[in-house]
Amino acid sequence: MMHQVQVRSALVLSCLLTCGTTTDAQQVDFRNEATAAIRKAATYYREKVASHGGYVYHYTLDLQERWGEGKASASQIWVQPPGTPTVGLAFLRAYEATGDKVYLDAATDAAVAVVYGQLKSGGWTNSVDFDPNSDSTAEYRNGKGRGKNNSSLDDGQTESAIRLIIHVDKALDFKHEAIHESAQIALDSLLEAQFPNGGFPQVWTEPVEPQPIVKANYPEYDWRTEGRIKNYWDMYTLNDNVTGYVAATLCDAYWIYGDERYLQSLRKLGDFLLLAQMPEPQPGWAQQYNYKMQPIWARRFEPPGVSGDETQEVLDTLMKIASTTGEGKYLEPIPAALNWLERSRLSDGQIARYYELKTNRPLYMTRRGDEYSLTYDDSNLPDHYGWKTESRLDEIAKQYKAIVATNPPVLPKRNEVPTDREVQQVIASLDDQGRWVSTYRGERLVGQAKIVMDAPYLSSQVFSDNLALLSEYLLAPPPTASTKKLRKWSDRTGQFTVTAEFVEVRGANVHIRREDGKVLAVPIERLSESDQQFLATMISEKPSGPTLTLVQDGQPTSVIVTNGRPMEGQTVAAAELQEHLRLMSGATVPIFKENELPADAKDKVQILVGMSNLARQHGVDTSSFEPESFTVKTTDNALLLVGEDSGGSNPRTGSLWAVYDFLQDQLGCRWIWPGDIGRVVPRHETVRVSTLDIQETPVIKIRGFRPAAQEKHRLQYEKEGLGKYLEFGSTYDQISEDEAIWLRRMRMGRSFKLSYGHAFTDWWEKYKDETPEIFALQSNGKRGPRKASQPDFVKMCVSNPKLWEMQLAPIRKYASEGARGLWVNSCENDGSGGFCVCDRCRAWDADSSGASTSRPTVEDGSDVDGASDDAELPESLSDRYARWYNELARRAREIDPDSKVITYAYSRYRSPPTQVDRLESNIWVGYVGFNAYPRPEAYRKLSTDEWFGWSGRGATVFLRTNSLFYCGEGAPYVVTRQMAEDLQFQVKNGLRATDYDNLQGYWATTGPSYYVLARMLWDTDADPEVVVDEFYGSFGPANEIVKEYFDYWEQYTERLGNSAKYFDLTRADRLRAYPAIYNDAVVSKAKRILEKASRLLSQATPEERERFRNVELGLEHGVLLAQALRDGKTSNGAEGKKLLEFRRAIANRNVINVYWTTSKEMRYRVFE
Repeated sequence: MMHQVQVRSALVLSCLLTCGTTTDAQQVDFRNEATAAIRKAATYYREKVASHGGYVYHYTLDLQERWGEGKASASQIWVQPPGTPTVGLAFLRAYEATGDKVYLDAATDAAVAVVYGQLKSGGWTNSVDFDPNSDSTAEYRNGKGRGKNNSSLDDGQTESAIRLIIHVDKALDFKHEAIHESAQIALDSLLEAQFPNGGFPQVWTEPVEPQPIVKANYPEYDWRTEGRIKNYWDMYTLNDNVTGYVAATLCDAYWIYGDERYLQSLRKLGDFLLLAQMPEPQPGWAQQYNYKMQPIWARRFEPPGVSGDETQEVLDTLMKIASTTGEGKYLEPIPAALNWLERSRLSDGQIARYYELKTNRPLYMTRRGDEYSLTYDDSNLPDHYGWKTESRLDEIAKQYKAIVATNPPVLPKRNEVPTDREVQQVIASLDDQGRWVSTYRGERLVGQAKIVMDAPYLSSQVFSDNLALLSEYLLAPPPTASTKKLRKWSDRTGQFTVTAEFVEVRGANVHIRREDGKVLAVPIERLSESDQQFLATMISEKPSGPTLTLVQDGQPTSVIVTNGRPMEGQTVAAAELQEHLRLMSGATVPIFKENELPADAKDKVQILVGMSNLARQHGVDTSSFEPESFTVKTTDNALLLVGEDSGGSNPRTGSLWAVYDFLQDQLGCRWIWPGDIGRVVPRHETVRVSTLDIQETPVIKIRGFRPAAQEKHRLQYEKEGLGKYLEFGSTYDQISEDEAIWLRRMRMGRSFKLSYGHAFTDWWEKYKDETPEIFALQSNGKRGPRKASQPDFVKMCVSNPKLWEMQLAPIRKYASEGARGLWVNSCENDGSGGFCVCDRCRAWDADSSGASTSRPTVEDGSDVDGASDDAELPESLSDRYARWYNELARRAREIDPDSKVITYAYSRYRSPPTQVDRLESNIWVGYVGFNAYPRPEAYRKLSTDEWFGWSGRGATVFLRTNSLFYCGEGAPYVVTRQMAEDLQFQVKNGLRATDYDNLQGYWATTGPSYYVLARMLWDTDADPEVVVDEFYGSFGPANEIVKEYFDYWEQYTERLGNSAKYFDLTRADRLRAYPAIYNDAVVSKAKRILEKASRLLSQATPEERERFRNVELGLEHGVLLAQALRDGKTSNGAEGKKLLEFRRAIANRNVINVYWTTSKEMRYRVFE
């Protein structure tokens, strides 16, 4: 989803509107289900997974292979997170949430297992081995081990062990002798390991030796060749968040035992961090210091330097110490450090792990065998180490601003109560055995476990996170307490009646409890008017904050207010809000500019749309907002719908997004497809809003479906001769406007601009005479396009430096004028043939056997540029193109350090290169994959492998997919779940921009897929099942029928994807196969499903009936299309004539885009 910094509270209409759901009452009890899930999962993990009461990081499903930091034996458990302490603390949280002693017993088992491995020096190393004869044991305090006595703070080893033991000690009332003794020994040992200046070593075997107390300083010697100290771990360390882990441990110890020694130790740690801050020009912190407080080498690949990652961690720790001790001095270093981090950001927004001392240049390493060498070049970094880290500056700065505003300093508490949706997802993902099964997709796992790609496995981190989430849910109080009063409830039809007590309102449902204790979730919209009035009374009796009435009994009680000179997007936002409130309540809420607000309007609720002086008076200022961010917020007398609307001549529309978010998530409006038929607006004469405080920022910064009904398409259609068959005029104007408005309401937009596309379509005509050498050499010995009739398909001689210089000339000019952040469009022209066969380009190619993929037939492109050429080139040309991209990127960076090169992974250069290991960090690759839906599992794996192949080589990958272009041809074709699954994968793996080609407009045949995909481009963490239920909910009493209908087609479509015979067809041949695919038997089943709705439609609203009619028309179009294709042409015979007449009749209903589908049939040569 979007980044959401505050939790939204419930909206109240006279009776709390729905989110479009209209299902019958469903029996739910999230708390009971959460409790049962905790029991099921915890039982499996404790009884089946535990070894000696402890745990490692990862397991195969048969539990035969186990991994910690490497492979673990059956006798080993892991202490380092996310091992035994992580799991043990999750069990303890479950005990706190449920009171069930079985979880305390499990946590105790884990603590006892950890106590077994406590070293004589008082702390722990990363693992414990219960086999006394194993070489993996250490010098345990119990005498059952041998080996080293090195207590370690690295990666939270000792700290996490202590935290588990002291929390279990408290839960057992300090009565477990072995656990309590271990806790005291460990804490004493930790205090003795603290240096007089407050710092800690990475490792200790005995109390540390005192050292002089001095401030951090730069070494005077040549740190490149000197200052290497073998026992660096005995000195002051901040590596891997040591100080953060220690601070959390000391805070917990002070809270549990009340011993002032722990608070004093925490203050000393804070004093050390004040000393350890480097002086200007780099007021951050290093990973490792010597006793002179100078940055020093650690491991061979960890040079002295000021560390971006450790600095961010130290800032978190300082705020925690300040908040715990109440002492503001620990906040004093933060502004200088934030400023240094801000000016040290890399061009991609990340922060380097190391910055060279004094020069502040990002510092990296290259590796050859076991040898490491310093470098400033990040193009070939070893992949075993994190050389860069994500910037958290905005988050840290926000926390600092909050804590510094309090006296004494106090960090604001975060609201971490899980949502019902999150809880349902976790519960649903638990399998029958009680396991949360993960699937390995190539991501880097903690401990770098060697798990086979796509293999299922168990993760202790996932188990602990899910158990903790369910526990937090149980610990949170219900939003509304039960009234303990039974009453009769009924729906608006009178068919549903139940005696029950009111429990709470959650989202679009009211929860009521029957006399037998069962809890029902009933959509509020379906309740009778009297029940809705009762709910309004209940809510008003116990408001969570000020309730604002926007409309009362069909009369406006509010005004919409913009600034004195609203931008176009703000004007549209105000008009959209006004229109939807009118459709909802019948009231027209007036719109005023703030400088023209009449005197009597000032007493009404003000709905402030867009940034204005009034918005600023209510505490909102968008100057610090990220692009496209917005807030939806209530105050005592105002509702603020305000967003970031800057961006020059083509400004962003954050305020418009705020309005759509409010209409969608608070008022229950939906836009399931374009036009009035697709618009869902609940009807209520009174509209009230309770407390809201929401701020959202899109995760996907560019969200786009390429349309197919705009003016440029009209010109194309007319050129093709469609005017002989279909009327344009007002009908086309209407569907064009409907399409544009739908895309806007689904928040298609961008936070920044990417300029790309086939870059050389007009170059042949421009430069063929002047510089023919820049174009591809063909197998006939001539340079130029393969087909003279398609000059826009000409390919380039990508190895030619002259081409590079011509590409770079524009940015060289703009950079000389002071421009920065320039883009070089290096997207090759379209098509699958005509690539250069010159010796230099061939020399850049990899062996053809190394290609990771061959494209499926549906992606071959032969319908636009003919059959493949006979140049005997390798199947994959990706290495030559990757090298071209690198050559351009390096040269562009010399001209403009912030420049980017934008490219495609497409056609015969879609698979990742095999000989080019690294791509320059300023390369953006538009991956033209995830195209073929429905897709078999092998194709999904191919796409994910290719995605990782490009991103793993250092490129920023965005999605430039043709998937919508391949999604059917005007008959039922549904791939909702596959597309949503792939989008979730892409977002998880860094997707920040999308470009879907092409929105064909098959609204009544592919509509659920369009809707879910569009919604999830903004709400990236939404549950696809919940979103698709919004679509079905718009059909009122027929919603279950429509769901069954589209589920039938989705299952059928997915089976097509698993048929090699279908999957290997070209696009045109797929269409020609429609008579067989949509045969009478297949269609008859779909018709029978829809016929079941006839008895329900009398209860539907007119709008719901019209939507259902569109679905019927979509099926009818598919049947007519298949019948017309029986003789190979959609325009022939009586069937063709009937199809064309049908298209004319439905053209304005947004059933399908009849212009697009007819045009496409012309291109496929099935329409004449």
